[in-house]
Amino acid sequence: PLFRSASKTLDGFDVWDTIASGAASPRKEILHNIDGETAALRVGDFKLLVGQENNTWYPLPAVEEPQARWAPNPAAVVSCGERPAGIRDCDAKKSACLFNITADPCEYQDLSQTMPDVVKTLTKLLDKYNATAVPSKRQKLDPQSNPKLHNDDWVPWKSEL
Repeated sequence: PLFRSASKTLDGFDVWDTIASGAASPRKEILHNIDGETAALRVGDFKLLVGQENNTWYPLPAVEEPQARWAPNPAAVVSCGERPAGIRDCDAKKSACLFNITADPCEYQDLSQTMPDVVKTLTKLLDKYNATAVPSKRQKLDPQSNPKLHNDDWVPWKSEL
């Protein structure tokens, strides 16, 4: 009974057919992040970034002796190559950035200026999510938490909260 009543208020989809047999996912949007002034939302082919820099690409970790369990799935690896000439980093701290991540998985080409209607639609959707978001409890970084100050170990650094 607890789960039956709770399920009416949860954001969830039955994705078993997607997992088990590769059927199309019923989910059409993914809220990657929403935290006060920063957000990332994907709807269909488009991803909107708000309030954050677009500097989230990290190289694959180097593995001296590749093992099957550590090797990335080749179908999941995105090879970006060099940034095309004339394209600047998008700074979503100044204005929203829009990418077609199907055509541009490396998020090089900001489409926000050429597709303002898509930006407006996704921004309204973010506003809807933000209206029901729980306030962030993220605290400012405490410099004393740096592992370099504790023999390079992640350890409790305060005796009291």
